[in-house]
Amino acid sequence: MKRREFCKTALLTGAATARPMARAQAPDAADNERNRAQVHAAWDKLKQFTSGFYVNLNDPDQKAVDDNYGPNHPRLAALKKPYDPSNLFRLNANVRPVT
Repeated sequence: MKRREFCKTALLTGAATARPMARAQAPDAADNERNRAQVHAAWDKLKQFTSGFYVNLNDPDQKAVDDNYGPNHPRLAALKKPYDPSNLFRLNANVRPVT
């Protein structure tokens, strides 16, 4: 993987040497909330060692998604405006277009 200059890519994780992931899976949907809480607790311990996360694999917390892009967020939101001004592609963790 070629290293990119800071802010040349959407995510700030280009210089990362590892990308930790916290995940839970259970056969019974009744356990989903408990598992989600465990994953969030694990991630809260890991996030201090990261510079962001893969946005499509998280719960949709818009502030966390926006913060994840750091100084790139304004550029990405402006870029999205001409292509998706109504935010049609919003069902995943996404950058909202500038309004």
